[in-house]
Amino acid sequence: MAELHGAMVFRLALRVVHNRADAEDIAQEVFVKFVEARRRASVTEPRGWLAITALNTARNLLRSEKNRRIRQEVWAERTAREHSDRECSANEPVDRDGAVWKAVDALPTELKFPLLLHYQEGLKYREIAEALRCPPGTVATRISQAKSKVQSILERNGALKP
Repeated sequence: MAELHGAMVFRLALRVVHNRADAEDIAQEVFVKFVEARRRASVTEPRGWLAITALNTARNLLRSEKNRRIRQEVWAERTAREHSDRECSANEPVDRDGAVWKAVDALPTELKFPLLLHYQEGLKYREIAEALRCPPGTVATRISQAKSKVQSILERNGALKP
């Protein structure tokens, strides 16, 4: 299971914590939780379960006050390094100053998680709905609201013309 979904779990954790070492730790923790949950037969959709557990575990790490200050310093350093060294493929939109990711990071959790699961990890609305335990229509609404808020943030910050 780790071989099949390990990269997805790592990417989602990294998107939240912005630190490779923490993302690796979170990925390991998620797969330990997965093994325990499988024993209890509480996992029906592994991909969605792993995705939401990765996001929640990463979010819980960020909640810890002890780590909050360190995360902010690491985020500032990582952002500066990432955007000075970044190579874009021909098909990848250029986001030189990270404006889109900053806008996504500014979203509330209930909008950010469905957006990341759909666009970054390619989960279908049905899979996201099962993972979040809500109707697919709610997922669609949250993704639509997230896209609107990202657009508004980008327009307000001058990264996107209205």
